[in-house]
Formats: sequence, structure tokens, C-alpha cells
Amino acid sequence: LTGLEAEEVLGTLRTWMRGSAQVYEVQSQDVLAATDMLCRWRTGLRTPDALHLAIARRIGASLATFDKVLARDAPEFRVDVVDI
Repeated sequence: LTGLEAEEVLGTLRTWMRGSAQVYEVQSQDVLAATDMLCRWRTGLRTPDALHLAIARRIGASLATFDKVLARDAPEFRVDVVDI
């Protein structure tokens, strides 16, 4: 993207977030939970994925993702995955 295109996309994202998204802060308990998830050697989770799972579990949210590893591992951590 050009700089101008990137700014336009970011502007669209910010507008959507103000009107449609609930933003949750990462809490220390999320980092601890994500660390525990990552220590399970059989998962293929990466740190950002584990943080997303930890936050989703804390707030009781389901997860929508195209990431096959994340979708496969989410139920192990008591996070429902939306079929998309």
C-alpha cells in the first residue's frame, strides 16, 4: 500500500472500531494464562495467538479465525470457535 492508502485503511478501521468494536486491555492475568498456553509443547500457538485466546476466555468470547492452528487449539483452552 502507499502511505495514503494505508491511512485510508486505518481510518476505516478506526471508524469501525468506534462504532462496532469493544476494546479490551491486556491484563497481567492474560499474560500469565498465555504463558501457560505456550508451555504446552504440543500446541503450535504463537504468543499473539495465546494472548488472543487468554483474553477471549477471560471475557467469555468466541473466536473467529482463519488460522487453522489457532482454531484447532482454542477448544483445548475452553474457547469456542465460530465456524466461518
